[in-house]
Amino acid sequence: MAGKPIATVGSMHVCPMCSGLVPHVGGPIAGPGAPNVLINGKPAALMGDMCVCVGPPDVVAQGNPSVLINGVPVVCQGDMTAHGGIVMSGEANILISTSTPNPQVTSPIQEIPFPEIRITDRLGAALRGRSADLRESATNMAQVRSEAENDTLSLTNLQWKHEGIVINKAIVDTTIELTADVSGAENGEIVRLAICERTNEDKEIKSVSAKVENQQIVASWKVAYKLNERNQTNEDEEESSDYIEPKIIFKGCTTNTSSSESNEISIYTWLKTRLKVESTGEILCNTNCVLHHPTGIEENLTSDDNGYVLVEELKLGKYKITI
Repeated sequence: MAGKPIATVGSMHVCPMCSGLVPHVGGPIAGPGAPNVLINGKPAALMGDMCVCVGPPDVVAQGNPSVLINGVPVVCQGDMTAHGGIVMSGEANILISTSTPNPQVTSPIQEIPFPEIRITDRLGAALRGRSADLRESATNMAQVRSEAENDTLSLTNLQWKHEGIVINKAIVDTTIELTADVSGAENGEIVRLAICERTNEDKEIKSVSAKVENQQIVASWKVAYKLNERNQTNEDEEESSDYIEPKIIFKGCTTNTSSSESNEISIYTWLKTRLKVESTGEILCNTNCVLHHPTGIEENLTSDDNGYVLVEELKLGKYKITI
């Protein structure tokens, strides 16, 4: 298929939508785009970028799935917006082509701010002689809506499991499964999942992939959690006085994946150490010792016949053992 010029921040779109007596007209793509990828000195435009419009803010609702920047499809000339507008310009020296019949992908429908066409908009368009434009806007919006509904990959029943059992906590270094039911994808398609720590912005800590089989996906993750530097202490620094209790979720992050997420799991750690005399190396078997928790709790333990102390489940934090 012939290539289309890639759009950048500043590329123009036209908007046939009318709000009452006011035609939207359109305007430049405002971004933010991809500031780390410049084309002719301008950030590449990405699906989901805002557009200047006389009416409410518009959003580019389509992109080219064959070129991803920061995991998001780039915008090309001809891609449509939430108002039924069309991106009309791009960089003529950078063409994007694809071998697929439909070179566009559409944002998930819940991310597209479709405007409502009210009776006052129809009357205003008629008075201004712009009824045909409003019909074009409605037709384009219906097309975008249809493509969004058809293109959206839906994940449901997202669950953490260990050996087939649903879990709500996991131990560091244990391998667990991420499972979900899938619709809108064929067998063999790859779905990418983001493992995130539950924060205000759900910070991604790991990305894993799974292949769709019988409308389901199963991915594996060897549990790992790196303590924030503010929670790490040196020997001569003041020790942390509390546990660290991260909550972890996973969600789909493949383009056009519906917004759904798993249940939260809590991350725990474990402890295995061998008691010995530092100066002589003597192994201390069947020896009583004390595990000091970050909160000041003292737990009495005893080493085994080989001198090992094992605690299979602990909240994350700074611990020490004394004899």
